[in-house]
Amino acid sequence: MKNKTIIRLMALLLCLSLMAAGLSACGAGTVPSGSGSDAAPSGPAEGSGTVPEAPPQTQGGESQGGSTPPEQPVTPPEPEGPNDKEVYELFLDDAYGVSVSETMYGLEPGRTYSLYEFAQTAEASMKDEYMPDKLVELKWSLIDCGADGVPELALMLTFGKEHEGYFDTSTEYFILKNYEDGLKVVENDSTYYRYESTINRYGYITYGGSDGAASYGYSNRFVNADGESIFLYSGYYTLAHADAVIPYYYLPQEKLPEDYPTDYSFEDEGIEIDIYNFDPYESYDEDTAEEHASYNMFVFLDSDGKDVPPDERYAALYEELGVVTVTDGEMQELIRKHEEELGVTDQIRDGEGIEWTLYEADWLPKG
Repeated sequence: MKNKTIIRLMALLLCLSLMAAGLSACGAGTVPSGSGSDAAPSGPAEGSGTVPEAPPQTQGGESQGGSTPPEQPVTPPEPEGPNDKEVYELFLDDAYGVSVSETMYGLEPGRTYSLYEFAQTAEASMKDEYMPDKLVELKWSLIDCGADGVPELALMLTFGKEHEGYFDTSTEYFILKNYEDGLKVVENDSTYYRYESTINRYGYITYGGSDGAASYGYSNRFVNADGESIFLYSGYYTLAHADAVIPYYYLPQEKLPEDYPTDYSFEDEGIEIDIYNFDPYESYDEDTAEEHASYNMFVFLDSDGKDVPPDERYAALYEELGVVTVTDGEMQELIRKHEEELGVTDQIRDGEGIEWTLYEADWLPKG
């Protein structure tokens, strides 16, 4: 009994010592609050697993006792400029300028022209004794080159002549496209005398005409959605040949036999020889012409439009020279595949013609 009393006294002394040191080892779990300034604040015990609450935030993100960095200023978006259609309308109102990438009709690269300046400069460049030189009509239309839904502006300037000359009228066509760096002319075509240009609403262009009573030539190209003018192919028809023989001037003459015909007889119901080429013929120097001719492909047709094989006397020669002779059906399939590779669809090729709107202004003739 005496021993138990001693043990209890020792435990009580130990508890009092711990309480004096601020520890709670005697069963309460927390230190009692005192009434003086030295009293410890109540709160979670160390190791209790309870996370202290974060200090309250003030409006704007600042916490008590500190502040966050100031917010960065917001840059307003750049105002959008006029869209393509609005640019074309401004140009037609003489409130916007167009530029060219190469000299044409007196128009020079490096400057912009209002519609009035554009038309007047083109008219001044037509002062030639054989060319129509008076601007008599101007028309315009929005078209869709490449059928991508983005508009381009087409212009048609018709010139007449106030005095006698070889040509009574000529028509100049221009296609304008709006880019981020401005409005530009991307295509120009002409119709005059025996030659005519046709342009459809998707930018597919045919230019051709007669070279005489028995020949006709043309070339096709198109303006794609990016405003690039792309050559497609050329065709040349010569009619009324007595035989299915390629004219010697389309062949490398130094490789022809001495008896190859150089004179030709013609018949009303003769053979039609069609010459096609996928290579753009842009130069008339001898070397370029010979290289260009090496790409020719030939079709022979009778007066009913039916295929005729090349003359058997020279069929082996043509094969030896690498000259391509094909049927009309084969040629049309080659053309279709070639155009398809360059981005021409049936929709683009077969598109409707342009619907023009007459442009009226005080500086243009009336009626």
